[in-house]
Amino acid sequence: MVTAGAGIEAFDRVTLWYQNLAFDYIAPEGKSSAEFQFFAAGSGTIHSITVNGRTYSHTEIDPDGESSDQQASALIAAMSGDPDVSATGGSTSNSVLLTVLLTSAGIAIPVDASDGTPPSPCG
Repeated sequence: MVTAGAGIEAFDRVTLWYQNLAFDYIAPEGKSSAEFQFFAAGSGTIHSITVNGRTYSHTEIDPDGESSDQQASALIAAMSGDPDVSATGGSTSNSVLLTVLLTSAGIAIPVDASDGTPPSPCG
């Protein structure tokens, strides 16, 4: 169980012993997370994140304006249940941190976002 720090990183290792047999696992090489920032741009603007061909989006609808933080929060909520990544708040209040789920570890997962962050592989 990871309780602090950056989580599972490439080449982290765990060995489970059961009845004098060792079961060894080494986390595969590759990025285990990607972070994207979002910026409010006015009513009607669509913000999105694409993960392995699945697009999650949020459209700004408040005529008084929405904050950049609200864009990130709405996208995090839209992504709950994704089979490849978990979405949480990132290092700033307007960012979304995608972390590869253990069930998808070692698989290259293409991710992209609408707000000008370059595409990157995850996994």
